[in-house]
Amino acid sequence: TASDGKKRSVIYTVDSTGDLVAIKDTLGRTTSFTYTGHKMTSVTNPGGGVTRFEIGTIGTTKITQEN
Repeated sequence: TASDGKKRSVIYTVDSTGDLVAIKDTLGRTTSFTYTGHKMTSVTNPGGGVTRFEIGTIGTTKITQEN
């Protein structure tokens, strides 16, 4: 949890392996993150939009967005 000068808090949630799985902002909106083997595979924004990441075999990354 991190707070600003107005005592508003942002809450960071990590799983048992140490990966960041959620951020809840000062307005109560949550952004969530998913992983495979500690590599981020998607981010879901508070509006439900999803950004997916695919790591290729030679280290390339394909990014797709769904709104």
